[in-house]
Amino acid sequence: MTSNLAHKNALRKNYLRVGWATVAIVLFSTLVSIALAVLFEIPALEDFMAALTGEYFLLFNEAVVGCAILVGSLVLLGTEAQAPERKRISVRAFFAIFAVCIFLSTVGNYVGQAWTIPYQIAFGQSSEDITAVIITQSPWQVALCVGILAPIIEEFFFRKLLIDRLHKYGEFLAILTSGLLFGLFHQNVGQYFYTFLVGLVIAYLYCRTGSYPLAVLMHALFNFFSGVFPSFAIPKVTEFLEKMESVTSLDALLPLLPDYALPLLYYGIHALLLNVLNILGLVLLLVHLKKLRIKAPAIHLSVWDTGTNAYLNGGMLTALILLFGATGLSLFL
Repeated sequence: MTSNLAHKNALRKNYLRVGWATVAIVLFSTLVSIALAVLFEIPALEDFMAALTGEYFLLFNEAVVGCAILVGSLVLLGTEAQAPERKRISVRAFFAIFAVCIFLSTVGNYVGQAWTIPYQIAFGQSSEDITAVIITQSPWQVALCVGILAPIIEEFFFRKLLIDRLHKYGEFLAILTSGLLFGLFHQNVGQYFYTFLVGLVIAYLYCRTGSYPLAVLMHALFNFFSGVFPSFAIPKVTEFLEKMESVTSLDALLPLLPDYALPLLYYGIHALLLNVLNILGLVLLLVHLKKLRIKAPAIHLSVWDTGTNAYLNGGMLTALILLFGATGLSLFL
């Protein structure tokens, strides 16, 4: 009985601190947004702020997120942490997990669209996802921020710091919490569902391997394939489709091909690979779903005791309320 009570208290304490760490990240980011609004009103800084939030938006965003996560990590100082046991994984298994990530992200993307499109129609809003923002930035900035910095920064908090502190109380809840907070962290309904599902997969990978670099590599590979690579071709493909609206004959089409053939081929190959990976990911998920290994905690508690101690505390409740509120609000902004 004493050991169970100690286990409950330790579980509650760590989830409480994880919750407050997440709140610190959200509040820091919000304060920066408020500061930006104030700075935009200062004439001398107007051009500088416009460049910072326009031309250099992705770099600025990663700098803010990095600082916010640093603040969040300070809240976790003093909490007991232990990384999952280090285990090797084959290259074949790694890319199988990547295929599952791609399939689940596609499913999540469709679910996100099913939620957002009715609101956009009802409130007369235009559809603008993260890709629409990415294609306005320079290719090197997209590759650096989306493909490299974001995985390093986000995996450090949502996998390394969180799971190291939570997995001993049950891997299932640790993986669920990591994916849930990771998805909500994006504060966008359109992104939530696929980031939640991909977050679950990467959290499972981290629990099985104990390797932060592998989690970063999986995240980076996913971001490059899903965000960075398509962004190189989308502007040209969009431009081509707009010009095609006025093309009425083959003679009018042929002069366009030299400028657009390569982007169209590149985009077509990417679309083909996406479809192949979706099918492969679905098959692999169905075949291996029953083989998933989720470690139970050393001290078993009921589902009720585990859930209430993990989530019904000030830190986690505040974090979830803030994040669900901000995510829901994104439907109307």
